[in-house]
Amino acid sequence: MQTQQTIAIVGLGNTGSALAKLFASGRHRVLLSDKDIAASEALAVQLLQEHPAYEVEAITCSANACWEADVIIPAVASEELETVANYIKAYANQKIVVSTSIEGLDNSKVAGKLHALFPFSKIVQLYPATDFGASSNQSVSLTIDGADDEAVEMVASLFTEVGCKITAHIAS
Repeated sequence: MQTQQTIAIVGLGNTGSALAKLFASGRHRVLLSDKDIAASEALAVQLLQEHPAYEVEAITCSANACWEADVIIPAVASEELETVANYIKAYANQKIVVSTSIEGLDNSKVAGKLHALFPFSKIVQLYPATDFGASSNQSVSLTIDGADDEAVEMVASLFTEVGCKITAHIAS
């Protein structure tokens, strides 16, 4: 049996909110952090009303959320990623950092960008076949890429647990 993980979702736009809802069917602790604190608190309350067993919490400081987390998902727009990374990278040291995509970069440049932003983290890149917010759990298909086999397996397990279909694991 896999140990319960703590997942920090930093940024609660369309992707971050969709991921928070997706993880509601799992058994892991989820910390929500956004610059709009009221929005993260409202989402946490909504999710707890819909899923009373969901261990979800709004955290006012993304650094605190990342410090507590085993897995960090910076779900922010590509133009905000560097700012967020500079704020949280000290807390992401030796942790799994999951990116859902970086718009404007081709896939061959994504890993390099993430490793530059999070040099001491285990980077896992998700390539969803469809937008997380536009899909139900059962229709989300993912390709997962990462150089650390354990980190890739952990992330695959997290997403499989909530009903996603993993179409490929790619070792970088």
